[in-house]
Amino acid sequence: NQLCYNQTMNLIDQQLEQFNDEKYDALSNLSNVTSFLAQEFNDANWVGFYILRDKQLELGTFSGKPACALLPYNTGVCWQAINNNELLYVPEVNNFPGHIACDSASKAELVLPLGHDKIIGVLDLDYPKINPLSAEAKKNIKELKPALTKILQRFIDTYH
Repeated sequence: NQLCYNQTMNLIDQQLEQFNDEKYDALSNLSNVTSFLAQEFNDANWVGFYILRDKQLELGTFSGKPACALLPYNTGVCWQAINNNELLYVPEVNNFPGHIACDSASKAELVLPLGHDKIIGVLDLDYPKINPLSAEAKKNIKELKPALTKILQRFIDTYH
C-alpha cells in the first residue's frame, strides 16, 4: 500500500544520509549506496552510477552484470537524460533509438541525472521487464537526487 511505500522511501533517504558519513572513505560509501539501492530496488537487474568526465560517461560503482565501461558523448539513454537534465524513463528500451544494450536482458531503463549547478553523473537503473515502474515510483526515485548527488560529489572530489 502507499503508506508502506512512503515509509520505505523515507527509510531509504535516511539510510542514504548515513552512507554519506565523512568518517568513511568516499569509495566505500558509494559502493555501499549502490549495494543498498540494488537491495531496495530488487526488481532492477542493474543498478549503478556513471560519472561525467571529459564529455564521456565513465562506469562507477554498480550491481549487476558487467557493464559498458564508457558511454561516448551523446549516445544512449543516459546522455539523453543528461541533455534534458531530467529523469528519463524508457519503459521499453527496444523502442529507444540508439539504446546501448550492455545487457540484453534489460527491457526498461530509468536514468536520473545527478548534480546541483551542473551534472556530475547519473544513477542508472535497468529492469528485466517492460514498463515496470509506476508514476509514484519514478517520483520517489527522483526525490533521492539530493542525497545521491552529495554522495557522488564527495566520491568525485576524492578520486577524480
